[in-house]
Order: sequence, then structure tokens, then C-alpha cells
Amino acid sequence: MLFTATLLVAASPVSIAVAQGTLPPLSVETQAKKKAKTTPSAKAGKAPAPVVEAPPPSTAAKDANPYANPDAPYNVERSASGKLTEPLVNTARTVTAIPKEVIEDTGATSLRDLARQTPGVTIGFAEGGNAFGDTIYIRGFQARGDIFIDGLRDPGNTSRDVFAVEQIEIYKGPGSAISGRGTPGGAVNFITKQPNPENNFYNVSTMFGTDHTIRTTVDVNQIVTPSLTVRGNVMYHQSEVAGRDFTEDERWGGFFSALYKPSDTFKLTVDYYRFRSNGIPDWGVPLNTATKKPWTESGVDRDTWYGNALRDFVKNDSDTVTARAELKLAPGVTYNSRTRYGVNVADYIASFPQDPNPADGVVNVGNPQRYQEFESISHQSDVTFKFSTGAWKHTLVAGVEVARDNVGRYSYSGLQSPPAGTVSLIDPDPYRGFANVGPKTLTFDAKIDTRAAYLLDTIKLSPQWYINGGVRWDSFEREQVGTPANTASREDSFFSYHAGIVYKPIPIASIYAAYATSVNPIGAELDSTGAQYGGLSGGTALLDPEESRGIEVGTKWELFNKKVLATAALFQTEKSHARENAGNTSNAEYRVRGVELGVQGSITERWSVYGGLVVMESEVLKSDIAANVGRRMANVPDLQFSLLTKYRLTEKLTVGGQAIYSSEVFGGHLAANDFGFHTVPYWRFDAMAEYKFTDHFSAQLNVLNITNELYYDSLYQSGNPNVFVAPGRVGYLTLNWKY
Repeated sequence: MLFTATLLVAASPVSIAVAQGTLPPLSVETQAKKKAKTTPSAKAGKAPAPVVEAPPPSTAAKDANPYANPDAPYNVERSASGKLTEPLVNTARTVTAIPKEVIEDTGATSLRDLARQTPGVTIGFAEGGNAFGDTIYIRGFQARGDIFIDGLRDPGNTSRDVFAVEQIEIYKGPGSAISGRGTPGGAVNFITKQPNPENNFYNVSTMFGTDHTIRTTVDVNQIVTPSLTVRGNVMYHQSEVAGRDFTEDERWGGFFSALYKPSDTFKLTVDYYRFRSNGIPDWGVPLNTATKKPWTESGVDRDTWYGNALRDFVKNDSDTVTARAELKLAPGVTYNSRTRYGVNVADYIASFPQDPNPADGVVNVGNPQRYQEFESISHQSDVTFKFSTGAWKHTLVAGVEVARDNVGRYSYSGLQSPPAGTVSLIDPDPYRGFANVGPKTLTFDAKIDTRAAYLLDTIKLSPQWYINGGVRWDSFEREQVGTPANTASREDSFFSYHAGIVYKPIPIASIYAAYATSVNPIGAELDSTGAQYGGLSGGTALLDPEESRGIEVGTKWELFNKKVLATAALFQTEKSHARENAGNTSNAEYRVRGVELGVQGSITERWSVYGGLVVMESEVLKSDIAANVGRRMANVPDLQFSLLTKYRLTEKLTVGGQAIYSSEVFGGHLAANDFGFHTVPYWRFDAMAEYKFTDHFSAQLNVLNITNELYYDSLYQSGNPNVFVAPGRVGYLTLNWKY
């Protein structure tokens, strides 16, 4: 009784005023007498009217994520995608949403940083078969071409920064009915920072790092008139890589957006994204064929770099314009339109070590290189209908999508480093000579046309039962000219679908089951020609599309006053007509099954958590290479774990930390190859602390990889692979100004 009374007093308006210092404290009896004297109905001799107490004020910041719980920003409550119409707790699939607060608290600056700490996601390799950039795997299947920005596919090859990101949504499991072609393991959707018509704010952050990082970001939101709001984000970044020599990265970008909302029924948003990067690439260290592990486990120094500092470079340019319109046609009927035009350039010459000869103390150095231009224009239109059929409440989304992509791929010539392409295994010369880089020659020029129509429906049968389903038709056409081997064309049309059912035994919990498919036509990897990469060439043009099927059952719970979302899921994905390294064939079958747990939100007002656990088992079910049958898949760790936690010790001081674990990853492209090469399991520990000097100024300290653990992002597929070395210990000091 005493505890209950205390809670009631603590939540009352008077106690709030006391906490704010505006009223002296009053006893419960005095408060009751005061209410009785001032209630009009009491003066008239009537029963006192019930007093409705105001809720406590929200602690949300002016720039709060509109998709997250305002008082628990780690807890993303709903997707920004108009195709996922229910809150995440009622969505019949696993959606890992990474809010900007997690990005900031972990010191992440790129998608690659986030992939290292997100269970169910692994970093892949990049080389001559597919362009250098963000190469990731979701639940064991490559998703390099399944990256979206605000729901529109981003086909260019680049290493993506997160300076203009509100949250990142990772949809796990096959999902072509929602995302289109590809997506056998899932898709990644970047949600950008859009104008906020409610608050003006001005944020500046400057980061200094022991890896020579200097990074500044500016985020400004300004309400110009009641109908016009603008927002601008700019970023400059330069850094090296802790524990690695020579490699460096310089990038700068801007994202500018304007929202025009003349009425409650119409709004128009136009934004422009510009990104530039210029650096020296790092392609890691070779593998020891005797131990099956990287040479850094056998005497080669961690910082050993096999590149050529006089020649190697990597550049990315991106320019994108997007227009979005929303029109409320009638009560319950909303039209949405999204149109984007963008260009992207990926340009690099690198060096990667392969086929070491320890007897002679040398290692061969290959020269992956590319000059590639992307031009893309895409459009989506859909109408959302909210209506009822009897007691059933529908949210129906019907839409169309069209896109035209143009890809020009070129190769540099004259790259081999003397003598005979070898350098010292232990002490390579980074300033060695090289042949003059020759002119670029055309590999291929391709035009890709996509047309699609989709229909998605979520039906609320009752407060306890929901069902959802969707179907999508895609037409994919690719015309390609280039060298004789790369001149080809291909047309495919296909249906994909999904269905799910959700049961809510109590309001804060859901139990669900879902089934979904995806289809991946040959040529869908726009920059490639090899069968194992999904690229188009004369030899691959007749291959069947890959088909994936996924089933998932799970449960989601909103705990601690709905400020924590806890999830658990069992999943299985099977891929048929899969392509592999056995010539131009598509007869393989693969399976990944596992369990995934997740938690995100605020356990108390002071204590926040974010993390997950994924256990996966993979197997090759069928292959033209008989020895592959029964093997595990490449790039699929058996176990991944990550947990971020922070606690506000005082009103000014917050401390936290993160623990990350991954088991080993075996080499190969799809099936693990027979060489047995693999990375090593690892633990990584991070720490953070933040001190608020004033309401407007704070300082944050991050130490990543506290123990300086030697671990690896990924390894290349061949029998003479290189391994990408992850960063060592690094400290960051970030100064934040918010007004």
C-alpha cells in the first residue's frame, strides 16, 4: 500500500511541479483538501469530478527518431517503410532496426562498422568479380545488391557512410514480395534524416581518434514557414585504420532536404545527396596453407600491408536526387509517390596478397581494379487503403515500380608490379615500382529495365488476430554489349509472395508464423559477369533464376511499460537453382536454419540495452560438385552475439559497454571450399562514457576493441585467399553541441 501510494504521488502533477522546483511539497492529505476546495462540483454539493492527471513530460530530444519510442530511443517501434504497416511487435518477420542513438553510442560511421556488431549479418569480400564496396551477407546469403535508401534500391557500389541516417532497417528472410528481385537472406533499408516540422535544432559533432580520425558532422533543421521546413546534414571525415599501415580514408558528403506541406492532405519532400571518398585500400594478409589460418597467426605482423603506396587508390562519387509526394485522397486513402535519379562512380586499383611461398619468403600480389559508372532512375507509386469488411479491418497497399539502370564497366591495363608480381611475405616494400597504368578498356555496357506491380494486405481480424499477405510480379530485362564473351541479353518475369499470421495472447505480446519467397534472376548483380556472382555474360545468359523459400516462427514481447522489445524466432531458408563455382550451372541447393534472439529499449529510465544472438546451421543439399554435398556454407558463422548496454549514473554521467562474439567463418563463395581455410573465433569488447556539461554541450569517449583483439572481417573465396583484417584498438573523443 505504501509503495502504491508513493507511485501515485510521484506521478501526480503536483509532485512533478515539486520536482521542477515550482511548488513546495504538499502532503497527500493537503493535496486532497486543496482539490476538494477548488473543484466546482464540490462547491455545488455534488460529487467531486474525477481528476485526470497529466502524464509526465517526455524526455525526447528535439531531433528524436520519429519511429522510436521517444522515452526509449533504442526501441524502434515501427518501420519507416509504408509496406510494413503494423508496429514491429505485430509484424510477422524479424526486422532488426538500428536507430541513430545506437550508431552514435557505438562510434560507428559506416555500414561496415555496423555489420561487425549486428548478429545475422556478416561482411563479405570484394575483388575483381564484384566491385569494391559494401558487401554483406544476411543469414548466410549475399545482400550486396539488396541495399535500399528510403525504400528505393541503391544499385551503385560504394562504402556507405551513416551521417544522414535516422535508422537502418534490416529485413531478415526472403522478401521479394516487398523488396523485389534478390533478397534471399534479406535486405537493408537506410532511412534518411528528414525535415522535422515540429522543432528547430542545430547539432554539431566533432570526433577525434587515435587512428588519426578527424570527423565533423552538422545537422540543422529549420522551420522556414508553417508550410516549409528544411534540413541539412554535412560531413567531413578522414582516418586511418588502427593496427594497419598505410591504409587511409577521406570522405565528405551532404544531404539536403526540403519539406513543403501546404495542408494536412498534401506534402512534398525533395532531397539531394552528395558523397565523395578518396582513400588507400587495404586488402589484408594472405592465408597460411599449412595452418589454414591467416599468416598474421603465424608470425606476420598485424600491420603488414601488401599494397603499393605509389599507385593504389579507391574513390567513390555519388549524387542522388529524390522527390516524394504524399496525398490524402479521401478518409483512409493515401497516395504515395517516390522518384529518384542518381549517378555513382566506383574507381580503384588495389593490391591483394595471394599464394604465398614461405620457402622463398615471398607472396604473389594481384591487382583488383575497376572503373565503373552507374546511372539509375526509379519510380514507385502506391495507394494505401484503410477500410473494413464487416468486423475485419484492412490496410491494403497496391503499387507499381519502374526502374532503368545503366552500367558501364571498364578495366585498367598495365598493372603488374615487378618483379613477377611478388613481394616479401614478412616485409613487403610499399614503395615498389610499377608499370605505367594503361588506358581503360570497356568490359561491358549494360541497360537494365525493371517493371513491377505489388499488392500487400494486413487484416486485423480481432484484437488478438492479424493476418497479412502479399504478392508481387516483376519483369527484369538486361541488354549488355562489350567484349564478345560479355555480350548477352536476358529477360525474366516472375511472381513472389509472402503470408503471415499473428496471434496476440495479451496486448503486449505476439506469436507469429510466416512464409515468404524470393527470386534472383541472372544478371541481377549489375556489376558482374561471373555465374557465382549472379552476373550476366554469354556463358551465363541461359541460367535459371535462383529461388528461395523461407519459413519463420517467433514471438515478440513489449516489456517494462512497452519500452523494451524482446524477440525470439526460429527460421529456415532454402535456395534452389543456385549458382556455384562449377562452370555455368545453376543446380545447387542450400539451406540455412537457426534461431535468433533480440532485445532493444530501456529497462529503466536510466538503463538501456540493445543486442541479439543468432545461431545458424548451414548445409549444401545439392551440388554439381559431389564433394560439396553436406558441407557448410561459406561466410556463415555458427554463432554471433552482440550486447550494448549503457547506464546513466547521474544526470550528467552515462557509462556503457558492448560485447561482440563471432565464431569462425570458412572460405568459399557459396559452399565452403575444400581447402579448409577459415578465420578464427573472437570476442571484442568496447566501452563508452558520456558527460553532459550543460544541456547543450557534452563529450563522449569510446574505446573500441579494448583488448586489441586480432580478428578478421572476411576472407576471399579462392584456393589462395587473402583475409581482410579488422581494426585494432582505437579511442574516440566526440564533442557534441546541440541547440
